[in-house]
Amino acid sequence: MADAGQRDNPAEPVDWDVLPNGLIEVQYDRTGDGVPDYVDLHQIAWSGWTAQPLREIEAQAHADGQWGFIVQYDQDLYVYLTRAEPLFVGNDTQQDGGWVAVPTDSQREAVGHGCLGCALTTEKGGACHRERC
Repeated sequence: MADAGQRDNPAEPVDWDVLPNGLIEVQYDRTGDGVPDYVDLHQIAWSGWTAQPLREIEAQAHADGQWGFIVQYDQDLYVYLTRAEPLFVGNDTQQDGGWVAVPTDSQREAVGHGCLGCALTTEKGGACHRERC
């Protein structure tokens, strides 16, 4: 359950990054102040270059129950496909970079899962590519 000053379901990430351990860290801002205070970590299932159209990548990711994270270079795309369900989730209520793990049972109530229908974040540091998920 969110604190009184927090939005109930900020489904769009404020940032994401690929970690050296093969996970993608997705950060969310529940308070709306621009500072990440929630994180989930997703296992990378596949990554690589593609010239495949964005809509095809989106359709395949959605059909496979995955999220796609894309970095665009000229005409080609580098795609990271991850499992939609996170391996780990955490809170940073002090907003100091000290993430505290959230129990597994709380994952279904986690911030990012209101957007499971959205399988794609199109830009590094960008929001969901759809206007409404």
